[in-house]
This record gives sequence, structure tokens and C-alpha cells, in this order.
Amino acid sequence: LTLRRQERTLRSYSDTLKDMVQERSTRLESAEKELQRDYQIQSVLNTLLSQSLSDDSLQQHMDRALELLLSIGWFPSKDIGCIFVTDNSGNLHMLSWKNLEEATVRNCAALKKGTCACGHCSKTKSIVVVNSDDPVHELCSTDSGKHTNLCVPILRGNAVLGVINLVLKYGYVPDAKDTHFIQSVAKTLAQIILYCNALDRLRESEEHYRSMFESTGTAMGILDRNNFVTHANTRFNKLFFNGAADSLPESIL
Repeated sequence: LTLRRQERTLRSYSDTLKDMVQERSTRLESAEKELQRDYQIQSVLNTLLSQSLSDDSLQQHMDRALELLLSIGWFPSKDIGCIFVTDNSGNLHMLSWKNLEEATVRNCAALKKGTCACGHCSKTKSIVVVNSDDPVHELCSTDSGKHTNLCVPILRGNAVLGVINLVLKYGYVPDAKDTHFIQSVAKTLAQIILYCNALDRLRESEEHYRSMFESTGTAMGILDRNNFVTHANTRFNKLFFNGAADSLPESIL
């Protein structure tokens, strides 16, 4: 009787130990997944920030950002998505996309605020998570099968600069970390959009003044503090240097 009791006790201890080991292994596996997730999140944000001040076009920036978002291992992506930018009227224009059906690209090329899931996201200025069978989808093709759309506004203060739309596995619901991550990406994209828009305005301004400088009809030159000619229009060159723009004198005085 004593031997049987000891066997039962040992068996109970063994089962308890197995449960403890299993619980510890589960916790370690969960912690490892969280670390990998955090690393990927930080890696994506660092990549976007490091490339944000390059002279690439806005299209190139958005293409890279979309590729990064769709390549994240823990995100339940179907490798389908797009990014819209907002025009001066507040309407959305699809600037970058990947693996979208031609009908979707055509129908959603330009969206008014409030139209379809992305337009609703722009209107409410909030994240929209909606399944493919929801009636809010007015224009999108259903050829991608059952899925869930994650629409995220790209905000700068109270202004909507664009919308991120990712096609994810059906039934997906973002947790707090997902929401924080995608909002951080949207904030970074807002900075990139503003930077690219500022560069475009600067280029347009430079071209405008360069055209005025050249076509004014008056000989014009620009001197530095030592009276060296740094810039001269065609009329100035013809008047002073017989059109030899490459042989400007060291000083005009």
C-alpha cells in the first residue's frame, strides 16, 4: 500500500513538472515571438525614416513603404494593398498599389471623401477595419476572395494627406500593438508626403524664377560679394562677353 502511494505521489509530481515545463516553454515561445515582432516593427520604422530625406519621388517612397508593410512576417497580409494621397479638393488618388485587380485599380483610381472603405476612412479620419462582404465596399472588386481591409488615415494635424489600405486575412482585428505600429507608419508617411510636396514647390519656384531671369528681356547678372559673376542670362552674356558664357571674367569691376 505504501509503495502504491509513493508511485501515485511520484506520478503526480511528474505530471506537475511536465505542466510547469510546458507552461514555461509556452511563455518563452510567446516572448520570442513578441521580440521578433518588436524587432520587425522597429526595423520597418527605421528603414522608412532613413529613406525619408532622399530625393526620390513621392511615388518611389510610397512604393517602398507599401512593399515593407506587406513583407512583415507577423502581419496577416495577403500581399495586396495600396496607398492613396489626397489632392487639394480632399479627394483620394491611388499612387501606389500591389497585386490589385485591374478593375479595382480602375474603379478606385480616384475616390471622393466618404466613398467606399478608403473614402470613409478619409472622411472620419480614423482607422477602418471592414470585411470584404460589408456593404461599405461600393467599388472594390471581390476577386481577392474573402478578406479584411485595414484602412489607415495619413494625418498631419487635422489634415488628411492620404490613406493606407492593406488587404488582410478575413476576420482580422488589430490589437493595440498593431494599431500603434500602423499609426507610427502613417505618421512617418505624412512627413515624407510633406517633404516631397515641399521639394516639388521648391523646384517649381526655381524653374519659375529661372525662366523669368532668362526671358526678362534685360541683361541680368548676379554677383557675389567679391563682384564675381556667378549667374548671367543670355542677354547679359551677349552684351558683355559676346555670348561666351564659359569665359566670364573674374570680376565685373
